[in-house]
Amino acid sequence: MVKHLVLYKLKDFAEGASKMENARLAKAKLEALRSVIPGLVELQVATEFEPGDAAYDIALYTVFESREALAGYQVHPDRRAVADFMGRIRESRTVVDYDVDRATAGDPTESAAGASRWTGSRLLAFARGFQEPRLLLSGAELDLFTRLAPAPASASEVSVQLGVNVEALTVLLDALAAVGLLVKKDGAYQTEPSAVKWLTSDSPESVLPMILHSSSLWERWSALTKVVAGPQADKARDDKWLKAFIGGMHVIATPLAARIIALVNPGTSRRMLDVGGAMGTYTLAFLAASQHLRATLFDRPPVVEMARTVLGEAGVLERVTLVPGDFYADPLPKGHDLVFVSAIIHQNSPEENVKLFRKAFEALDPGGRIVVRDHVLSPDRTQPKSGALFAINMLVAQNGGNSYTFAEIAAGLTEAGFERPRLLNPDTQMDGLVDAIKPA
Repeated sequence: MVKHLVLYKLKDFAEGASKMENARLAKAKLEALRSVIPGLVELQVATEFEPGDAAYDIALYTVFESREALAGYQVHPDRRAVADFMGRIRESRTVVDYDVDRATAGDPTESAAGASRWTGSRLLAFARGFQEPRLLLSGAELDLFTRLAPAPASASEVSVQLGVNVEALTVLLDALAAVGLLVKKDGAYQTEPSAVKWLTSDSPESVLPMILHSSSLWERWSALTKVVAGPQADKARDDKWLKAFIGGMHVIATPLAARIIALVNPGTSRRMLDVGGAMGTYTLAFLAASQHLRATLFDRPPVVEMARTVLGEAGVLERVTLVPGDFYADPLPKGHDLVFVSAIIHQNSPEENVKLFRKAFEALDPGGRIVVRDHVLSPDRTQPKSGALFAINMLVAQNGGNSYTFAEIAAGLTEAGFERPRLLNPDTQMDGLVDAIKPA
């Protein structure tokens, strides 16, 4: 295993922000790498130092499974995006790498005692670890790597060869490009050169047969819970789904909320509407950021009652109006100067998003502002990787959802009547932010 330590000294002012503000933003960007870097065992970021220890402003501590994993980290697109930002705000940096054995590094897979070193973020990343292997298995089952080895081809060309839906295939191809198994250029895809001899069916060194065997194992392993618990496993899962989902969104949003709201900058807004506000995680952050702000939280009746408990325990219910409803079927409450649409548009088709944006338009006073938080893909739809992978989530849910580019989100907002759409924050971990204004 390899430990990789980096110490940063920041500029007093850069990118339109103070040293303290940039340190907080850098910490969030670095911590977002935990769930996307293969072979990353541990990542910690420190920014709070005692006054006498202020030689550096940020300390990054990471542990990698191997030198190869560290090398992959250095060239990973998500890491490179963060490195570009760090390069703009830092005055200097110091780097130290050294090899350690697993026991010294505290690898939690080595012993039961090591399991105490698990963290919430590592467990979440561990639980999502199936996603990229599933892409490989599907690519192998469709023999995409053999088809795309000789020359680049478009999604339309491949879909004709396979006789499959081109929209679904495009989402898969983009995700395979995002994880580096394909190369995408000018709308065409080709097997990544270093993978050709391993993933093509006509290569004497091909490992495709064993990968396809792993695909059959996937089906068997997917039945593990039912094998252990029996038929009641499905009912128990269905009964707990809503509470678990909403609670999970609260856990994920809590460490992000303050930074997201700082980027939104509610300013002089007096009345905000949190659409699909769940447990009120972002409502709480808005209220904490602006003492004169009042909020309306809109969500389905059972979820509103969950929010009532959380907001009541936080002592802010007198500043919040709870409105039960379904944003697919019901109009949104009116009389607001800020509407926050968080982690919703990915579950919709483009047409459904325009309908939702029109409801938000009606909920706003003239001159009011909508802010959309979600994955915001690069124009080629392969970055950030987490956004491309999330599009697969929506594909397998079979509800018409997707991850969208800024241009696609802006087009939907404009069609709904909004003006001046802007990208407030580029996406790294579903923290992409887009806003627009209702004409005065």
